Amino acid sequence: MPSIRTRLLNQLLRLTVKRHMTTAALTTEEIAKTRARMDRFGRSGGLRKASKVNFEMGELGGVPLCWAEPKTPVDSPRPVILHMHGGAYFVGSSDAYRPFAANLALAADARVAVLDYSLAPETPYPAAPADAIAAYKALLQQGVPAQRIAICGDSAGGNLALVTLLKIKEARLPTPACGVLLSPWADLTGSGESILSNAKHDAMLPGARMPEAAHLYAGENDLRDWRLSPLFGDYAGLPPLTIHCGSHEILRDDARRVAACAREAGVKVELKEWPQAPHVFPVFADLLPEGRAAMIEIAAWLAEQLPDRGAIDRVLGSRDLEPDGAAKQATP
Repeated sequence: MPSIRTRLLNQLLRLTVKRHMTTAALTTEEIAKTRARMDRFGRSGGLRKASKVNFEMGELGGVPLCWAEPKTPVDSPRPVILHMHGGAYFVGSSDAYRPFAANLALAADARVAVLDYSLAPETPYPAAPADAIAAYKALLQQGVPAQRIAICGDSAGGNLALVTLLKIKEARLPTPACGVLLSPWADLTGSGESILSNAKHDAMLPGARMPEAAHLYAGENDLRDWRLSPLFGDYAGLPPLTIHCGSHEILRDDARRVAACAREAGVKVELKEWPQAPHVFPVFADLLPEGRAAMIEIAAWLAEQLPDRGAIDRVLGSRDLEPDGAAKQATP
């Protein structure tokens, strides 16, 4: 059963975010307003994390980003999580994702880089995948071992994370340790059954607007191309994947089908569906017990994938994200 907080947040999201996304025109002015609003919320949330996490702006391969790293000193360099933020490829930023990056860094005891990849409509496909590969190559050139890197992404960023993993394989670059996908938008064609079956249940995303968002990013390119819809890619040789989504999301079947494709290709994959959790619910870890519980599960999974991680009790010992009793009951 979902927690009370999840049920309340779903009602709030349905009355605010989903209602707005259902009616708002995707004009340049509206997109700019949404970006600014998300950035303000993210910077404000980041200030509350500043006592425990260092934020530092930087770049990788010419692509701007923000690093988040716990202030607690360590004897050896932390592993790197390269995160691709969500936002349907036209909103979102490292500023907007500061609270999420801080929580992930604290839970996993890692350096988290939130990439400010190119956004539509100013710079549509294929700019975002080019940015992601450039950033990954730069990490390798800096001497970060591939097996100390995790590729992570949520929603459209989950799409980009999968595309990045497939392009790494295509380019025969060293394979990263693993991939973390949160409610991935893996199929821009919208062929998943849950797009329709969960249309009324999803508290945040209006399924009817997804084709418009896909077109804004992809233009006239073939949406079945795996570089746009990584669901249709060849997963053989990809690193282990963990996927988290909500049971009532319109993108639930994207997550299920990615997991099925990965298993068919012999990839080690873990899929977890959380009852009625909203889209990319770990972003709400400061509000939802399910979000905190998912963060801790992801951190434990990362500790198994990344070699020389140090003591796992240090990873799991983050009091900031330790779930309370409600979270434990909410874990499916």
